[in-house]
Amino acid sequence: MTKRWSAGDAVVLRYLGRIRAGTPAIVVEDSDERVMVYVPDGVRWFGSGAAPAGRSERVRAIARGETVVTGRHISWYNHNLRVLLPGRAYSIWLFWTPAWQFISYYVNLEAPFARSAVGFDSRDHVLDVCVRADRTWYYKDQDELDTRVEVGMVTAKAAAGVRRDAEQAVALIEGWQPPFNAGLEQWRPDPAWPVPVLPPGWDGHATEIQPWVRFPTAG
Repeated sequence: MTKRWSAGDAVVLRYLGRIRAGTPAIVVEDSDERVMVYVPDGVRWFGSGAAPAGRSERVRAIARGETVVTGRHISWYNHNLRVLLPGRAYSIWLFWTPAWQFISYYVNLEAPFARSAVGFDSRDHVLDVCVRADRTWYYKDQDELDTRVEVGMVTAKAAAGVRRDAEQAVALIEGWQPPFNAGLEQWRPDPAWPVPVLPPGWDGHATEIQPWVRFPTAG
């Protein structure tokens, strides 16, 4: 197994796929129960960036060969703490403004993380759950997931599995179970931690995270 990381270590969070996205982060905790990493406001990450209006239509254009997705370096906005749970097909994110006013939770549906030589790898599963500060929630990007099934990028079976994973996360939200009830809204980084950057060669030595592979769920 790739080594454990220590608090304050700089790592790269990678999402493997058509564009290998990479975000520099600082390790907060690396234990058997969870991994927590911090992405500071203003860091530079690599990815395709925010999709323009009409995400579903962009998916159709990609399927028709009319749009090519390219990667670029982008500035990250707002402080972001990510909680990775071993074996779970989602990670849980917290967001704060640059002045540390809490904004919201966010559940990112993705392949359970794998350790890499530079940090942690996953693969995004499109669907997300947004959780407001008052604990109400809503699904995000359901239409894009449906469109990916429609054009054959994702099988109906795989999409159904992603929706089941989302339902599992929603059960945690509605019961306000860990990590939602852990008081992480009050968390703050160590001021001595460095600002992380993408190191040379960050996009090499990919782990074997295959498209739409679901691992056994812990718990």
